[in-house]
Amino acid sequence: MDDLDLVLRQTVDSRIARIFLGFAVFGFVGTLVCGLGWFISQSSEILSINDLTKEDRQRLVEEFFDVSGKRYAPSWFAPSVGYTLLRGQKVTAWSDTFTSNEIGYRTGPVEKPADVFRIVFVGDSWTYGMGVREQESFPKRLEELANRHGGYGQKIETWSLALPGYNTMNQVSGLEVFFDRIEPDAVVFCPTRNDNDSGLYVLPNGSVRRPTGVLRDGFGADHSLTYTYRFLDSFPYLDRWNQAFGALAKAEHWLGERGVPVIFFFVAYWEPEFIHRNMSDAGCRSPYVIAPNEMASGKWKGPPPWFHGTPETYDLYARMVYAALAETLDWTPIDTTQDELQASYFENVPSGDWTKESLAATRRWWSQIPNHYRAHQGVNKSQCAGPMDCPTGLMGRATTVLILRRDGSDRVRIRVRRVEDMAGLYPVRLTATIPDEGGSTLATAIVLRDGPVVTDFELTLPESIAPGSVIEVQIRADRAALASDVLALRSVYIERIEQY
Repeated sequence: MDDLDLVLRQTVDSRIARIFLGFAVFGFVGTLVCGLGWFISQSSEILSINDLTKEDRQRLVEEFFDVSGKRYAPSWFAPSVGYTLLRGQKVTAWSDTFTSNEIGYRTGPVEKPADVFRIVFVGDSWTYGMGVREQESFPKRLEELANRHGGYGQKIETWSLALPGYNTMNQVSGLEVFFDRIEPDAVVFCPTRNDNDSGLYVLPNGSVRRPTGVLRDGFGADHSLTYTYRFLDSFPYLDRWNQAFGALAKAEHWLGERGVPVIFFFVAYWEPEFIHRNMSDAGCRSPYVIAPNEMASGKWKGPPPWFHGTPETYDLYARMVYAALAETLDWTPIDTTQDELQASYFENVPSGDWTKESLAATRRWWSQIPNHYRAHQGVNKSQCAGPMDCPTGLMGRATTVLILRRDGSDRVRIRVRRVEDMAGLYPVRLTATIPDEGGSTLATAIVLRDGPVVTDFELTLPESIAPGSVIEVQIRADRAALASDVLALRSVYIERIEQY
């Protein structure tokens, strides 16, 4: 097969694949709509989806959703949850084979026996136990420990409301949506340092990915954001954490009104000063435990491709959580003084200027960010927090690029280049913004079809962003298009972002 035949074959195969993908999507939607229609037709009155209780909506989806071996199911009945696993499905994933429960989690049945004290763990992939079997996850190891030492005289059951890819908004929403069905007696929130990233969405093949187009996320951004640099001092980044801890504080209060005690267990890698700052600002009042950072690396870190905890990591995590729960629930304490590593336990936020101390403790995380972005010149992919091809600068509808403010600069100049094989897309209007608490700046430019290939435009730097702080440059296009061979939106190439 010569090169031309190969290109033609790939193009045809790609188009055929997209056609069948379209049929699959329409078929699924048709099945769901028909099922809803049947459900309504059998009722004695005309109903809308809003007339159903959240339990009825969940059961409706459970009955009609396609369980064809896919892994994830979108949370149609409560979009803020994002997704679950397919319900009641045998799943082989992340080094384990298991059957998900009736609401789509790797944990026990929903119905709680009368003699059980149920502790619900709320988190992401670390709480889930990515890379280990369910029985090796730290919630399950805690269950074994509690049933040997717990002081209530009833059976202790741990229940995991956690999935890889969940952020704080997914986690809190899941707890609120399923609360009446799972009936927790205590809740352990398990935040990790990427829980302010945008959530994922489910593809028709049952996998998940981050959105590449314009899609408002749970924190209010109009495009997906993933912060590889931990931690930052930029306004959008910190505002997302303000929202995350605010949601946790609201859930804590809501649970307190229902007599459900709460503790927080900060897992993987954190800066304690950053936690103290956010717990204080949000007004969280429950005890919290911070796992030592050593447990996110070295012998405590699991092998590729998951790079999460090992069974030994989760054994020690369980002992740390047990010690905190024993304080809260008046269980029989265990001696942890001989454990290899010790957690930090806080009954409440200690006194201190945590805004100042947090910035000092986390500065090393962002101080190495370049003060410019230049495509094709050894770009650090961590600079690209939004959806784009970071090495080449190719963007879709919207993206965010991180640079460090240079001393003496007062403006940013952005250079973009037209995508030559997509002339029919243009003209495209670009809007660049630099958001900040003290006031945002904005500039626009139009990339023409028959004008210069390269377009430059400038915007003023907000005075409130200090030298050495992170600038989030947000760029949006009013339109974008798919190429014939790639299912990803594209509008322009960002060639460079410089300060002057």
